[in-house]
Amino acid sequence: MEKKKSFVLYADLADTVHKLSDEDAGKLLKMIFSHANGEDIETDNLLLDIVFSPIKAQMDRDAEKWLKTREARSEAGKKGGRPPKQKKAKALFCLPDKAKEKQNLTKKAVNVNVNVNGNVNGNVKDNTLVDLAEPKSTDGEILEVEVLRPQEKAEVPCPYTCIVESFNATCRCLQGCRIATPTRKQALRRAWAFFEYDMVAINKFFETVNESDFLCGRRKGSNWKCSFDWIFKMNNIVKIIEGNYTNK
Repeated sequence: MEKKKSFVLYADLADTVHKLSDEDAGKLLKMIFSHANGEDIETDNLLLDIVFSPIKAQMDRDAEKWLKTREARSEAGKKGGRPPKQKKAKALFCLPDKAKEKQNLTKKAVNVNVNVNGNVNGNVKDNTLVDLAEPKSTDGEILEVEVLRPQEKAEVPCPYTCIVESFNATCRCLQGCRIATPTRKQALRRAWAFFEYDMVAINKFFETVNESDFLCGRRKGSNWKCSFDWIFKMNNIVKIIEGNYTNK
């Protein structure tokens, strides 16, 4: 079976790559090309493994999508053509009766509220952009308009295993995480989005935790230590980043 001969590197990876040393960045690029060519990748660099994990997952998803598209086109070719293109969403807008209002609406982009049945009301909203076409008559014409919806940014899948392994390796003085419960996964997803899908930032966060005598139970007269679940509460994440528990 023919393999995909290209891959995509997304711009949101730039911040993470820039935080790597030139040597590690070069190794990361070689790992990406090796994976694209189907070669086995072996490295003893935990940081590179962590950074490469979401890139590898995205490349695999792109390759799978490409394969499905290729198979669909192949099947369509056997039937005599490409699959029909999906029609753009349409909505109906009834022009007002007053001629002055019609002139103001002609070829003008306005925000309107579109319900699930495709009908448009007169209330101005910010969630849907509708482009009004040229009216063909002056009275009560039903005009077809195209609904343009903003494209949502795709979320980067949360690398649960990489985050847990990084915590266990960095914060050795704390109780390690062994079981990924649904509650913990939910907390990790929130933290992953909070750190803007940047594994390097999460690693530095763990280093900050490990350097705190208070959080790690090294302060005299105190037996308390923080836990995996405690540091991933959003309020505690903010306090740690702001330096509330930094050694003084």
